[in-house]
Amino acid sequence: FFSLPAFCTLDNCTLLLIKPAAVFNRSAGLIIQSVLDAGFEISGLLLHFLKKKDATDYMDMYSDVPDFKEVINHLISGPSISLEI
Repeated sequence: FFSLPAFCTLDNCTLLLIKPAAVFNRSAGLIIQSVLDAGFEISGLLLHFLKKKDATDYMDMYSDVPDFKEVINHLISGPSISLEI
């Protein structure tokens, strides 16, 4: 999807995607704090804009969901924050 920051470990981790609505509503900080409060370590963080192809590839497993196109349109509507936790 995008180039990874040099500090990402890609080992025993998962992706947390903070979608554009949460970024726009200024909820990203609360979400990140909740992750930290739960005892997780954030090993990578990147603010980025998803392209339609990347969003579609990322959400491919949900392509049969009725509102799939709306989800894709939301993902490409503004900045997202990806966290490696």
